[in-house]
Amino acid sequence: MASITFLKNQSWINLQHGLLQFGILSYILLFPLGQALREICSVISITAVFFYYLGDYKNSNFRRFPYKYLFLFFYCILIFKTFHSVNVPKSLRALDHVSYDSLLLFFPALEFVKHKKDINGLVIAVTALLFYIGGDALYQCIFGHDLFFQMPKFGFMLTATRDDPLLGNLVAIFLPITFSFFYLAPDSWSKLKKTIIYILLTFPAYFFLFFSFRRTGFIAFAFALTMYFLLKRKLLSGLLVLSASFLFFFIGPTRFLFSQIARSLQWEIWKTALVLSKENILFGSGLNTFKAMQIIFKKPVYYAGEYFESTHNLFLGLLVDTGLLGLAVFLLFLFLCLKSIHRSSSALKEYSASASGIVFFFNLSLFAFFIAAIGALDLYSPYMMAPPFIILGTALGSCLALGRHYRINQQACEDNRCKNS
Repeated sequence: MASITFLKNQSWINLQHGLLQFGILSYILLFPLGQALREICSVISITAVFFYYLGDYKNSNFRRFPYKYLFLFFYCILIFKTFHSVNVPKSLRALDHVSYDSLLLFFPALEFVKHKKDINGLVIAVTALLFYIGGDALYQCIFGHDLFFQMPKFGFMLTATRDDPLLGNLVAIFLPITFSFFYLAPDSWSKLKKTIIYILLTFPAYFFLFFSFRRTGFIAFAFALTMYFLLKRKLLSGLLVLSASFLFFFIGPTRFLFSQIARSLQWEIWKTALVLSKENILFGSGLNTFKAMQIIFKKPVYYAGEYFESTHNLFLGLLVDTGLLGLAVFLLFLFLCLKSIHRSSSALKEYSASASGIVFFFNLSLFAFFIAAIGALDLYSPYMMAPPFIILGTALGSCLALGRHYRINQQACEDNRCKNS
């Protein structure tokens, strides 16, 4: 009984909330610098949110989150497909990858925001991350290797701290969040000054996005930018971005040309994934079993004659591994979350225009994630999946926490009016 009382002590609850915030911020700032740092940050944040729920579940964002059972149902499907698998040991390792260092980071991210200043802090962390990662890519471009790990360029593509250019896709997902800078900059600054400072802070990231030559990242960011203009009812600007992006695939670098894309091995990987998914279309073959299924049914990737570990498509990977059931639950969860964030960000305008704008940009980031997931992301890579789930959790938590503040303030104003009358 004494231990339960201790867990519900407000100082202890505040400590756990501070720790989960520290874990998430540290993860965002440090995840490109090594697996050990990522895992330490994950353990800190997930452990802290566990004790936070023990102490103050009734006031948590998770308690008010309307789609929590859908998320838990999806996670139960993953557990089921770990043991109902054509390769149980492989699936057990996959479940480990999608748990504490990936999907479960959704929970501390969901609780990250209690006040508007909290989401401001995450925007600053994302901007700092992109600045130093982009700066590292600039260093790599000039000296031939990156500053932190002496990684050489991947052919003609920049990689920053990695041995491949996939970090460019995550830069594309994070970049829409940096638009929030215009809400965080002091009101005394002129629009020109804000623009200049924004360019100085984000130019390295844009440089890296382009010279990592990630086609998926480029399309994802262009899609997010187009969505921004369309949602803001700036149809002409949206069409200009869309047209310029489309034109780029005719006159851009060789890697981006449609003729090159048409010959990409990725199409053959996807065809193989679709063929193998039919073997167990409803429930799938088990977590991370794409390669195992190729070997079992003697269906290497068409024309390549090789067995590939990943489908290079988050949704096709889920279809192969968890069947239509797992894919449908995951897509429904994403759709409902995106819809909820968009609706809530509009409603928050009456409470705080800047908070509403920041949440809107988080939603744009999630649109970019959705596109990147089609051509680049892998559910079993914590490096690739943890950042989007942190963004998703933070956006939803912001809507729940700030919306609650708005309702409380609105009720207080109505009570005061009643007393005065």
